[in-house]
Amino acid sequence: MKHDWAAAQLQRLVADINALIEWDEAKRLVDPWGDKPLPTEVTESLPDEDDLVRREVIAMRIANAYEDGLGSGYTYRTDSVRGRWAPAKAISLRALALAESAEELEAFLQPISPTLGASTMHPWVWEPAKPLWAAGAHQEAVLAAARTVNARLQQKLGRHDVSETDLVLQAFDLKDPHPGKPRLRVPGNDRSQPSWVSAQEGAKFFGVGCFRAIRNLAAHVENVSWSEQEALEYLAAFSAFARWVEAASVESTG
Repeated sequence: MKHDWAAAQLQRLVADINALIEWDEAKRLVDPWGDKPLPTEVTESLPDEDDLVRREVIAMRIANAYEDGLGSGYTYRTDSVRGRWAPAKAISLRALALAESAEELEAFLQPISPTLGASTMHPWVWEPAKPLWAAGAHQEAVLAAARTVNARLQQKLGRHDVSETDLVLQAFDLKDPHPGKPRLRVPGNDRSQPSWVSAQEGAKFFGVGCFRAIRNLAAHVENVSWSEQEALEYLAAFSAFARWVEAASVESTG
């Protein structure tokens, strides 16, 4: 809904109702029997009641849009101008409060969402990325993090003959280690369980995805179209993979 438009409709109706009620009550003081003719300039300055009725319908629809049922089923009296229009005024004022504060209510009453804190990411990721990120070089920050994770993986396995995707595929392979090809094993005592196999293969393919879909773009595309939020999420992906690598144990042929 266009809140400014809704507020303007409600404000106008409330102002006209106030004017009509004030005029009627002032008139009753000087003419309690209502037998004095009204000057033309007075009647022409008053809100037209037929117009008020039409705008009342719109105001009640607006009220229902802000609060279900707010503008429905209300009653009024016909024995006085106040009795007729005071209920519509009260509803319009309530709806007006909602219209005028709609944006603030949407901002402050929504559920508090968690934030992604860069400083709490794995140090293999954030430490190399931090100075580049601070300089606004988000693509380079992601690339620096990816290179560091790769270097740590090589260091942990003692392998520098392969790197990145090939290294991840070999490191988390379910096959037994071979001479010169140690494996990484995610935590878990019973490796016959499907859950352990799922975690092992999940870490492997997640790491492959990090290097192929993130690192390779950062390295080979001159200017990727990543927003700051996207780049931060890519750092978080490498952070998750880095934690799996650090937590995994090395299994070799001895």
